[in-house]
Amino acid sequence: MLGKYEGDFSVSLEELNDRLSTPTSEREYDVLKMVFTQKTNQEIADELFLSINTVKSHLKNLYDKLGVNNRGEVVKFIASRR
Repeated sequence: MLGKYEGDFSVSLEELNDRLSTPTSEREYDVLKMVFTQKTNQEIADELFLSINTVKSHLKNLYDKLGVNNRGEVVKFIASRR
């Protein structure tokens, strides 16, 4: 499902935050970009030097801010905002 969007993340942090009532942090944005590369939570944690629990917290915050429930909905949200 995410495959066709892999590597195709073209929304800047500023553009994203202009569309949200609660802005995302730079670190949440880093995690968000990695969702599009289909990395697992552990791979994201390793690449960003975070604990797995921190990645999960960032994802939960992103889901809340974007009004979505899973990674697939994140992709749809971003794709629909291009």
